[in-house]
Amino acid sequence: MFPLRILLSTVLFLTLFSIPVFATEDYVHTEGIYLGESREKLMDWMCRYLPYNPSIVILKESIEDGAKYTNTWPMGTISYCNLEDPSKDYSCDLLWINSNGDELILLKRATSLLKKAKVVYLSTQPIQQGIHWEKMKRLMHASGFGLVSHWFKKEERGDAIFVRLDILEGERNCLACSPHHLKEAEIRSPPLNLKPFLKIVRDKPTTCQMKGIDFIYMINLDERPEKFEATRASLAIYGIHPYRFSAVNGWKLPLHEINELGIQFYQNMLAKKLMGSTFEMGLDRIYRSNEFIKANGKTYFPLGMTQGAIGIILSHLSVLQDAYESGYQTIWIMEDDVDPIQDPRILSDLVCELDYLSPSWDILFTDTDTKDKEGNHISCRAVAARPNLRPQPIQTFLDQFYPLGTRFYRTGMRYGAYSMIIRRSGIEKILNYYKKYRIFLPYDMDFWLRGDFEMYCPTEDIVSHKPHSLSDNGTPSYEKSIENG
Repeated sequence: MFPLRILLSTVLFLTLFSIPVFATEDYVHTEGIYLGESREKLMDWMCRYLPYNPSIVILKESIEDGAKYTNTWPMGTISYCNLEDPSKDYSCDLLWINSNGDELILLKRATSLLKKAKVVYLSTQPIQQGIHWEKMKRLMHASGFGLVSHWFKKEERGDAIFVRLDILEGERNCLACSPHHLKEAEIRSPPLNLKPFLKIVRDKPTTCQMKGIDFIYMINLDERPEKFEATRASLAIYGIHPYRFSAVNGWKLPLHEINELGIQFYQNMLAKKLMGSTFEMGLDRIYRSNEFIKANGKTYFPLGMTQGAIGIILSHLSVLQDAYESGYQTIWIMEDDVDPIQDPRILSDLVCELDYLSPSWDILFTDTDTKDKEGNHISCRAVAARPNLRPQPIQTFLDQFYPLGTRFYRTGMRYGAYSMIIRRSGIEKILNYYKKYRIFLPYDMDFWLRGDFEMYCPTEDIVSHKPHSLSDNGTPSYEKSIENG
């Protein structure tokens, strides 16, 4: 699963501007978002717009093919629709049409289903990838749907996903935050008592420090000892030995704790529709469910938020709380996928220089910007919406981008919290932010929304992150590693 920030950036572009994107990759033709040829990615993407227990109506597919639906939505219900029987009234969240050329005919006959559906999947045939495809798109748009993705190989069948326009608008509102998404200037949510949810830092040595930095923490899941060992070894070359903090595993959090941490919605909170995610208990585990943020008293998170991401937030906050109680003035927090690009001891000189140039600084990141899996920079130039906070206009954040001296530049917004040097002032601001506004967005998209941080990056990467590092954010991948021995 892609990191949420990458998904947000991609969907923001497509839904905000409604411009089809065409590309080729290994002769695959794409309109909209390219999801690859993986059935798993196809299902994952549709999950973004559906509840955990969707009503799935299938046209023109055999019952033997139902396994893929039950694997993805074990709490869902599946109906194999006979359009010849108009007396049956189907509930329908997902309409799935996998036919052999008569998709357009079936769509025209499935008017009542289209009025109910949130997502429509269509197979497309070579003959339909021209004028017939354009007719299908027009019909779907007239029925209130927007195209999310269509991909196919020349002279082969393809796949297309359509989503209701109001759902896409609700998603867009989450990503392109408007100062007017709230009905009030600021929603006074009940304050969050963080302490019961934080993990205690135990058995700290006194050697995890370096010049200008009081203590160095590395966040690492107990289920990923190999990641800690590899990164520890890469830093030990320079005489840097971080303290291993046993991370909070979000995938093991009980449902009642998740619901206590998030934002509880109440009537008239929002002026615009926002899509969000909730967590529900199924037969054997917790499921993420996606819907409009609208139910009074219900706890919501942003669309696509994962339990793993909640664990990351609690891990960082646990470390910050320990640092605050320990009286540290400057700490370095890193995650277990960092990669030293240069000698990290340079950071001591940078901290000293930044103290001189801007004594009120709060955060120094240790690389120029975050990167995707291919090593390309992903610059943050968007403010995501929170149902209980009206942030400053985006220009306020953009105005904070400028160089400082020859080795720094100021940054107003930034993705990536995998390696941060934080002063005591920054520690207090982050802890107070979450106590006041509660947990909602992924950590690296959230804490700086208060708008009063002095954040800096070096002009060259010192310590960055490994582009292809394994992640347990989107899914507990460590479970497969354990199964494979």
